[in-house]
Amino acid sequence: MAGTGFTVAAIGDGTKLSVGRGRLFIDRLSTAGAKTGATFCGTVDALGITPSADFAEKRTMVDATNALLSRIETSRTLELNITAAEWKKELLAMALLGNVAEYTQTATPVVDETITTSSLKDRWYWPLSGKRKLTSYTLKVSPSTAKTEGTDYEIDAETGGVYIKPTGSIADASTLLLSYTPTLISAGSGLTQVNVGAAGTILAEVRFVADPLTGNIHEVLLYRVQFSSQEVIAFLGQEYGTFGLKGTPLVSATPTYTGTTYGVVFQR
Repeated sequence: MAGTGFTVAAIGDGTKLSVGRGRLFIDRLSTAGAKTGATFCGTVDALGITPSADFAEKRTMVDATNALLSRIETSRTLELNITAAEWKKELLAMALLGNVAEYTQTATPVVDETITTSSLKDRWYWPLSGKRKLTSYTLKVSPSTAKTEGTDYEIDAETGGVYIKPTGSIADASTLLLSYTPTLISAGSGLTQVNVGAAGTILAEVRFVADPLTGNIHEVLLYRVQFSSQEVIAFLGQEYGTFGLKGTPLVSATPTYTGTTYGVVFQR
């Protein structure tokens, strides 16, 4: 621009703007600190790092100016924030401070399991055994009075829940006996079980590879991030559900790249 005294090299041309997109990978570390294989996190709505520092200050005490004499950094912290949009079991387990397992059960018939000793109409009761996917079920009022499905009770065979109908003949304060055969659920069946709050310290390696709409491509690698949950995990809502994870990068004793402490960001 004429008259500014600057060359064209000092003109803002928008080449360094960024509208971020990309792929996030999280490799949850074992209790021994070993990598277990990275999970691709799918669509992630937000990923950000917030650096912060604490300082000790000394101000003059000899007059009323309270002038700052010295200031020194005493600590430094990085905070990682992730908003996950895909409810992958590995991410959900981290958000719930738990771990991923798999539910299995045998198909051994169960006879006269007591599901309540003091029933009420218009209430639900589940097998104390936790069995699910029930078949060949019958409900009795102790000791041996059989009841009729659809008239006296309803059942959700998937979860095993039994509903006592208000218009049925099952009197309040009854002891209810449920007999059933659970469907065999073997390992590999796909019934994921997240054990809520069961994990100790959750550590993971975090890797992000950008594929932006515009701007430079950034690769973020954080070696050892301690994770916790960030916000309400909304299992019910009006919009597409998301959930947050927050993490604090910790120093790595074995960094991948010499001279780095917490991680590295490449720009290309």
